[in-house]
Amino acid sequence: MKILLILLGIVLIGFACTKSEKAVEPVGEMSMKSVSYRGGLVSFSIPSHWKEEYGEGGGGMFYDGSQDSGTLRLNILTFDTSNSSDAVDVSTAAQKTAATNGGEAFALREDDAMARYDSQSFEDGEALTLRFWQVYNRVNDSHLRIAVFSYTLPSASIGGEKHKLELEMLDREIRNARFAETTGTLQ
Repeated sequence: MKILLILLGIVLIGFACTKSEKAVEPVGEMSMKSVSYRGGLVSFSIPSHWKEEYGEGGGGMFYDGSQDSGTLRLNILTFDTSNSSDAVDVSTAAQKTAATNGGEAFALREDDAMARYDSQSFEDGEALTLRFWQVYNRVNDSHLRIAVFSYTLPSASIGGEKHKLELEMLDREIRNARFAETTGTLQ
């Protein structure tokens, strides 16, 4: 029952933490903060104790910092679709990505859809599991954005309760990510 109340609190906090970059909301022992990536190109929440690093040319990395923690990465791709013969249907694009990678597709909001899938890799002899969320956002009739979130962690850790809860939290927060309504410029 206590875990159910904590998870319910996390869901409610996810909805509350969408505007202020430094907003911190307590959830039992966990609090969340809002990330306004590249000046609000996309906004989402992560645990408040997670570290944030940003590349000069784009891309973000978010992580706990503990020995067995995973790493969340984010890159945004923006496409000019004005020269294409058909308008891009985000739901169809997400379904194709999911089918190609053995995953699932979800409609999120009117102009957003998501593909979620897992992949396996090796680095320095260690088996890694990568969870991908590709969130498709139709900005307008001539622009499409794809936010590519990936979460990497040692495959040996994937069955643990901590990582199961982290994946559930990330799935919820990425589903609730909000995009800027215009193409704008990156900051």
